[in-house]
Amino acid sequence: MWLWYGNNLFGHHVRNGIYVVAERFDAGAEREIHMQLSKRLRAVAALITADGTLADIGTDHAYLPICLTKEKRIAHAIAMDVNPGPLKRARAHIAQYGLGDVIETRLSDGLAALMPGEADSVVIAGMGGALMTRILEEGKEKFRRSENEEVLLDETDRDKDSRSSESRDMSRGVRELILQPQSEIWLVRGWLDQSGWEIVREDMVCEDGKYYPMMRAERVQEILGDDGSSETKEKKTQANSVSGKMSEMELRFGPVLLRERHPVLREFLLHERELDHHILASLNGQPGEAAVARAEEVRRELRLVEEALRRIPV
Repeated sequence: MWLWYGNNLFGHHVRNGIYVVAERFDAGAEREIHMQLSKRLRAVAALITADGTLADIGTDHAYLPICLTKEKRIAHAIAMDVNPGPLKRARAHIAQYGLGDVIETRLSDGLAALMPGEADSVVIAGMGGALMTRILEEGKEKFRRSENEEVLLDETDRDKDSRSSESRDMSRGVRELILQPQSEIWLVRGWLDQSGWEIVREDMVCEDGKYYPMMRAERVQEILGDDGSSETKEKKTQANSVSGKMSEMELRFGPVLLRERHPVLREFLLHERELDHHILASLNGQPGEAAVARAEEVRRELRLVEEALRRIPV
């Protein structure tokens, strides 16, 4: 939609989950003058608390690190993607906003190109749960702090368009994981539960008829080693966090969301209950072992939904 104001033409549109406000001069080339994250990505951004270096895994267009940097919520960012095409677009957007000195790009399969201790926050958003779990498991050593308090990053370790070299404090390791799976979220929560991380905050938003749960996790165990060796020490569990073995219902719907009786979670559960009843009705009377097995699976899911709804009264 476009609107003339004086000699200029203004408008807005949605591109790749981003609301873009643009300006066009006398039918000339469109120039973006403001960018606002979508509701989903804004909720993801709100979970980030560390103000140091952010690693955005699967950055695509790098909109999240661009917005966080412009808002001065992070000092540096590493935008990473497995595909050269999205990374090229990310570099273009970073250059467009003049942020090449604080956001670097790296071609990386998951966390492969991240150095231990290099990031304070790691964000993985918009992937399936199985892929996200694989990335977390294969890259878990990258969450540990560096053996040296300072590591010099060579130009060969970076994208050619990134900064040449820099001495950066890498003694703390990753402090938080911000995760927003698109599917199979129970796999991600299960990995966290079994891998020394605790879910300290969860959120869920509904955008364009789709529900997006997300979470922030912090270490239950952290690498300390007074003599420089690797050892673990139990971290004090925060009052608002959840650690230990989760129940099946918590893995499916989120321990913090359930405890806080999140209103969007209730909407989601009501939606799932209606969907389950519809599926059962369609399976009723269908012959064959597959239909019987599917009906039993849906009944099991429905029991979990009903139990969860009892924990979130109106």
